[in-house]
Amino acid sequence: MVDYLDGKTVTCDLNGERTYDRWVGICQADGQDVGAAVIAAGHALDCARYSGGRYRHLETSAAKSRLRQAGYCR
Repeated sequence: MVDYLDGKTVTCDLNGERTYDRWVGICQADGQDVGAAVIAAGHALDCARYSGGRYRHLETSAAKSRLRQAGYCR
């Protein structure tokens, strides 16, 4: 993530929710949705509880077979 964000302008639109004492929102790096990029690259799965399923179509088969969905995302 550090390498991906290095030198980019990051902006976040927080929706006011918090989970585990962290703010929830959508962040962009130079205009590209960070969540979408990480999920499309196979490094994460969509958390529909907070995304509303916005990223589900970007999940890779490899990530689905390798990563475990967090219990709070179901």
